[in-house]
Amino acid sequence: MHVILPGPGEMQSRLEKFSDVELFSLPLPRFSLAGKDIGANIVTFLPFSRAFKKLLARLDPDLVYGNTVRSLLPVAMARRLGYRTLVHLHEHNIPGKAGQVIAKFANRAADRNIFVCRSALQSYVAFSPGLSSKSTVIYNGIITLQSEGGPAEPQVFQGRKPRLLSVGQLASHKRMGDLLEAMPAFLAVYPEAQLVILGEGELRQGLEKRIKELELAGFVSLPGYVRDIMPLLSAADIFLAPFEKEACNMAVIEAMAASKPVVAADGGGMPELVEEGVTGYLYPPGNIVQLTERVLHLAGLKQLQERFGEAGSQRVKEKFNLAGQMKEIKLEIEAVIGSRRDDQ
Repeated sequence: MHVILPGPGEMQSRLEKFSDVELFSLPLPRFSLAGKDIGANIVTFLPFSRAFKKLLARLDPDLVYGNTVRSLLPVAMARRLGYRTLVHLHEHNIPGKAGQVIAKFANRAADRNIFVCRSALQSYVAFSPGLSSKSTVIYNGIITLQSEGGPAEPQVFQGRKPRLLSVGQLASHKRMGDLLEAMPAFLAVYPEAQLVILGEGELRQGLEKRIKELELAGFVSLPGYVRDIMPLLSAADIFLAPFEKEACNMAVIEAMAASKPVVAADGGGMPELVEEGVTGYLYPPGNIVQLTERVLHLAGLKQLQERFGEAGSQRVKEKFNLAGQMKEIKLEIEAVIGSRRDDQ
């Protein structure tokens, strides 16, 4: 297997462990739909195009498999050169004319497409209905997480109840600020509550400022990026997912696998992960009142937490397991490669 990466990072470190994987570094070209960026698009794309074509000629792959929307350009190039192509899209499309351009381009870029949830697929099909017939939905899968060690009870949660946890980038679409706005009302009922938000991002300073304004210091913690989340996840009572437009969020799946009830915003692919009243609760994105009510109700019912947690764990085993995901992806790959042989 040959893997092209845009540069060094965690993925490279993981793949270097496999002797049958040959790695190549080739930075992806800049791409923007803004008129002012046309020149920059061309400048960065031309050298990439030449290097990518040379690499394809050298490797002569049976299949070019692109991962995420950023791979659409090189995948489209490979298809024009006669290679079979498959794209795995993890993101929702963006609204407006830019989304229309991306959807129509995606329809032409690959022989087949994999989407991680129905919601993500529909965000493309809305602009390009033809994508539906050449796409399939394969949900993300996980293996059971195991902690790398550490205390049984993380210090940040010691002596605190209930324990609330969220994991995600500190960015606007994650709506982590909604959790801060809900905390004062929550603390009025549960004065020993603790909220931990794991992740980094551009909104850190804004969130830290809001924590001070709401006098939440000591009740809300922003530890940043944490590689081993299992100690915190195991100790948490409720997992919170205020994300506005997520596709198949891995943190939510991991929380359910750890038998944690989930309170999530009813947007994007969240309803495909969290079953309302079975594995947790859903609420309208951005609705602080309903978010607070859902968490308050669940926090006071330990047996309901356990029931939701058990149902979530079972749901992950049945629908979001890694073995099932890999089996479905393998079938898609074989189908695309097989269609190339049929054409020869």
